[in-house]
Amino acid sequence: MTLHDLRASADQQTSRYVSEAVYLAAYAEQGYEWVEGELIKTSPVTLAHYFSNSHLWAYLTAYFNLREIGQVFTQPFLLKMTAQDRNREPDLMVVLNANKDRVKDTHVEGAADILH
Repeated sequence: MTLHDLRASADQQTSRYVSEAVYLAAYAEQGYEWVEGELIKTSPVTLAHYFSNSHLWAYLTAYFNLREIGQVFTQPFLLKMTAQDRNREPDLMVVLNANKDRVKDTHVEGAADILH
Protein backbone atom coordinates (compact mmCIF):
# COMPACT_ATOMS: atom_id res chain seq x y z
CA MET A 1 0.00 0.00 0.00
CA THR A 2 1.44 3.37 -0.99
CA LEU A 3 1.45 6.55 1.08
CA HIS A 4 -1.21 7.97 -1.24
CA ASP A 5 -3.37 4.86 -0.70
CA LEU A 6 -3.01 5.18 3.09
CA ARG A 7 -4.09 8.84 3.02
CA ALA A 8 -6.95 8.17 0.61
CA SER A 9 -8.17 5.32 2.79
CA ALA A 10 -8.10 7.49 5.92
CA ASP A 11 -9.70 10.44 4.09
CA GLN A 12 -12.64 8.25 3.08
CA GLN A 13 -13.37 7.47 6.73
CA THR A 14 -15.83 9.94 8.19
CA SER A 15 -14.50 9.51 11.72
CA ARG A 16 -10.84 10.27 10.88
CA TYR A 17 -9.72 7.36 13.05
CA VAL A 18 -6.63 5.48 11.88
CA SER A 19 -4.19 3.00 13.32
CA GLU A 20 -0.93 4.21 14.81
CA ALA A 21 0.94 2.56 11.92
CA VAL A 22 -1.08 4.54 9.35
CA TYR A 23 -0.59 7.74 11.38
CA LEU A 24 3.19 7.25 11.53
CA ALA A 25 3.44 6.33 7.83
CA ALA A 26 1.12 8.94 6.35
CA TYR A 27 0.30 11.74 8.79
CA ALA A 28 3.01 12.28 11.43
CA GLU A 29 5.02 14.60 9.19
CA GLN A 30 1.95 16.40 7.82
CA GLY A 31 0.98 18.47 10.85
CA TYR A 32 -1.27 15.89 12.53
CA GLU A 33 -1.24 14.48 16.03
CA TRP A 34 -2.78 11.15 17.02
CA VAL A 35 -4.96 10.80 20.12
CA GLU A 36 -6.71 7.53 20.93
CA GLY A 37 -6.73 6.66 17.22
CA GLU A 38 -8.10 10.00 16.04
CA LEU A 39 -6.21 12.29 13.68
CA ILE A 40 -6.01 15.87 14.92
CA LYS A 41 -4.84 18.53 12.46
CA THR A 42 -2.72 21.12 14.25
CA SER A 43 -3.12 24.82 13.53
CA PRO A 44 -0.49 26.81 11.70
CA VAL A 45 1.54 28.94 14.10
CA THR A 46 1.43 32.72 14.22
CA LEU A 47 4.54 34.81 13.73
CA ALA A 48 4.53 35.81 17.42
CA HIS A 49 4.29 32.16 18.47
CA TYR A 50 7.10 31.21 16.11
CA PHE A 51 9.46 33.88 17.45
CA SER A 52 8.66 33.24 21.12
CA ASN A 53 9.20 29.50 20.64
CA SER A 54 12.43 30.11 18.71
CA HIS A 55 13.79 32.37 21.45
CA LEU A 56 12.84 29.92 24.19
CA TRP A 57 14.51 27.10 22.24
CA ALA A 58 17.70 29.18 21.80
CA TYR A 59 17.91 30.07 25.50
CA LEU A 60 17.22 26.55 26.71
CA THR A 61 19.60 25.00 24.18
CA ALA A 62 22.41 27.35 25.24
CA TYR A 63 21.76 26.57 28.91
CA PHE A 64 21.61 22.81 28.39
CA ASN A 65 24.74 22.90 26.22
CA LEU A 66 26.63 24.64 29.04
CA ARG A 67 25.23 22.56 31.89
CA GLU A 68 24.94 19.24 30.03
CA ILE A 69 21.96 18.18 32.14
CA GLY A 70 19.58 17.21 29.35
CA GLN A 71 18.41 17.73 25.79
CA VAL A 72 15.98 20.17 24.14
CA PHE A 73 13.72 19.02 21.29
CA THR A 74 11.36 20.93 19.02
CA GLN A 75 8.65 19.84 16.67
CA PRO A 76 8.35 17.74 14.62
CA PHE A 77 10.11 15.42 17.10
CA LEU A 78 7.40 13.09 18.35
CA LEU A 79 6.32 12.52 21.96
CA LYS A 80 4.82 9.03 22.23
CA MET A 81 2.67 8.52 25.30
CA THR A 82 1.82 4.89 24.75
CA ALA A 83 -0.03 4.40 28.05
CA GLN A 84 -2.44 7.20 27.06
CA ASP A 85 -2.60 6.07 23.38
CA ARG A 86 -1.31 9.45 22.17
CA ASN A 87 1.36 10.78 19.83
CA ARG A 88 1.93 14.53 20.09
CA GLU A 89 4.40 17.03 18.66
CA PRO A 90 4.99 19.62 21.38
CA ASP A 91 6.46 22.94 20.31
CA LEU A 92 9.33 22.27 22.67
CA MET A 93 10.26 19.57 25.16
CA VAL A 94 13.15 18.91 27.52
CA VAL A 95 14.38 15.50 28.64
CA LEU A 96 16.82 15.55 31.54
CA ASN A 97 19.78 13.17 31.62
CA ALA A 98 18.10 11.17 34.40
CA ASN A 99 15.48 10.19 31.80
CA LYS A 100 17.64 10.01 28.67
CA ASP A 101 16.62 6.37 28.15
CA ARG A 102 13.26 7.78 26.95
CA VAL A 103 14.93 9.37 23.92
CA LYS A 104 14.77 7.15 20.83
CA ASP A 105 15.91 7.81 17.26
CA THR A 106 12.51 9.12 16.13
CA HIS A 107 10.67 10.07 19.31
CA VAL A 108 10.57 10.49 23.08
CA GLU A 109 8.88 7.49 24.69
CA GLY A 110 6.79 8.58 27.66
CA ALA A 111 6.68 11.88 29.46
CA ALA A 112 9.21 14.63 28.84
CA ASP A 113 10.43 16.59 31.86
CA ILE A 114 9.34 19.96 30.44
CA LEU A 115 6.73 20.59 27.73
CA HIS A 116 5.81 23.81 25.97
